[in-house]
Amino acid sequence: MGSRLNFAQSLDFEGSVAANGNPKVFLDGGPTIDELVLETNLAADEFTFLVEVNNDLRVKMTGTEMLAREAYDGRSATSGQFVFAFSNSLASTLQGEMMTGLCTKPTDRVVVSLEIASSVTPGSPTAVLYAETSAYRPEEFRLYCIPETVPITKTGENFFSGMRRGQYPAKHFVGRVFAYGAVSKLEIDQDRKAVFGKRGLAKAVNDARLKRNGKTVPADCYVYDPTVKGRVTRDMLDTFSIEYLRFNFTTTDSNDIRALVDYVHDVTPMQQAA
Repeated sequence: MGSRLNFAQSLDFEGSVAANGNPKVFLDGGPTIDELVLETNLAADEFTFLVEVNNDLRVKMTGTEMLAREAYDGRSATSGQFVFAFSNSLASTLQGEMMTGLCTKPTDRVVVSLEIASSVTPGSPTAVLYAETSAYRPEEFRLYCIPETVPITKTGENFFSGMRRGQYPAKHFVGRVFAYGAVSKLEIDQDRKAVFGKRGLAKAVNDARLKRNGKTVPADCYVYDPTVKGRVTRDMLDTFSIEYLRFNFTTTDSNDIRALVDYVHDVTPMQQAA
């Protein structure tokens, strides 16, 4: 009987690992992808990491953001390695575990790519990808970690209603949000009710709560994490709204916010009434 997890080097990147390059790795569909590890001598601010499945963008983040997420989850940085984990080791329910891991089919086209900055230091940039995978399982939940731009028009309160929303209850969720910018407070309102941070929850207070739960928050980031205690299914924000779902960011400058959002979509068929 084999090991539950397989950790192995992928095929080589196709394309130039150099300034302005966009090298790609094509992964075989079929297994569940639990974690991807990029080994590179590129600096954290010299590349953006992307994952697509059948041209559907699932992950987009900078190397700096990859390191910040690892630190937030209490995982020690390793020099020259950048990690993106699809699986959630904190999930404390069976369904929570099933909501993590990137499920693929044998016919899927899975592409991991890098967008390399023009400012890369001349030399010999290198990049090698490793994948931790487990056995195939049918897709129940589809995971995304992608950036949203929050337009900031003024110092003070700024409302944002642009998060992806579901069309019916318990199908589309927000797992957490890393909001990079000068965010001093956050309140989330849904259908005339504050579901997070009523009266505006100050960053210092939110940071302290997260710290008590073992998290390390980036200094330039406000983290909304409803799953901080690891329950996952019970705590995620169900985005179904009759009237609106609105994030109210209070900022200390007028620069736009880059919000890195974890979305979870339940893709199981709706149960028909008996």
